[in-house]
Amino acid sequence: MSNATPDNPFRAAPAIGQEQLRAYVEGRLDPVQAHAVEQAMEADPLLADAVEGLQLPGALAGLEALRAVRPNTSITGSTWYTGLTVVGVVLVAGAWLVISSLLDQDRQPTQVGPTAHEATPQIVTAPIPLQAEEIIAAVEQAETLRIGHAADERHTEVVAKREVVVREQALERLPSSTPPIDATSDARERSPRRAGGSSLQLFFLHGLKLVHPSELYPREPQVELAAQGVSARYADLQEQQLASKRPVMMQYLHFMDKALESFVRNDHKNCLEDLRFLLAQYPNDVNALFYGGLCSYNLGLYSRARDLLHRASTHPIAVFDEEATWYHALTLERMGESEAAQEAFGRIAAQGGFYAERAAGKLRK
Repeated sequence: MSNATPDNPFRAAPAIGQEQLRAYVEGRLDPVQAHAVEQAMEADPLLADAVEGLQLPGALAGLEALRAVRPNTSITGSTWYTGLTVVGVVLVAGAWLVISSLLDQDRQPTQVGPTAHEATPQIVTAPIPLQAEEIIAAVEQAETLRIGHAADERHTEVVAKREVVVREQALERLPSSTPPIDATSDARERSPRRAGGSSLQLFFLHGLKLVHPSELYPREPQVELAAQGVSARYADLQEQQLASKRPVMMQYLHFMDKALESFVRNDHKNCLEDLRFLLAQYPNDVNALFYGGLCSYNLGLYSRARDLLHRASTHPIAVFDEEATWYHALTLERMGESEAAQEAFGRIAAQGGFYAERAAGKLRK
């Protein structure tokens, strides 16, 4: 039979004391007494939760620890059941956390470091575009330290016409056309000469090899120039403002003609500034990558040279691959990256190309 408790007159609670409940959990009750406890548990879910909590491993020991520190007052009825329930919930939660932790360790074993078959993943970030301030602050290297100007280099006209290799290109050929040169431009008025014997349409400006823009773009791109002032013919202020907002354009080949004219005069700062401007608009232009790398090296901007020459050497349009690979190896050597440079020289020598003999001479004995 159940009696109402003072703290909750609407719920009937069994007359089960603390010692009786503990004796039930420890299995010390006879069948009649145990049955009475079980009936009380069916009538009171809170009591059932308390019993479930006490049956967990270590629950009784925890209860003794709580009893040792609690105030010396009598706890009866639902307060007792509530306390047991709290103990049970805490123990259940703790057990679940331990079990989950063990399961996670089984599913995801801890690795101290990469194995022999695994490489540590590296985050590759795009380089910061070349800045005008870098070029202004750069110092031209001594003539004996410069690269790319010797007459016997593979990208010069006299050698390229003799050494051009017909390559199978993975890229689909774009329609070729010889674009007209803008006769109103201030740049030198002359048509580039076509190279013979190549699978790609090449041209030479100032005796230096270039990939024709028809191989790179559907049509010859127009390079947008920086504003150079407004013509005096615009007398009206509004017309001057409108004119100042119109972009000044130059055809690609004429732009490169101007840039490479600076290169052959050893004016690497002006050449690199032009190529920086071009790369800002056409970041993957192989001509600008290659000659920009040479200029960067000759200005002591070796980290820039390393990046630009590497991109030129691995470009899908494989026209500057040998030259750029050779100059990239020289850049690594100049930067003090001896091991990487030696590996690069070894690969160049083993491939037996144009620069193989020079690379072999760079290898340590």
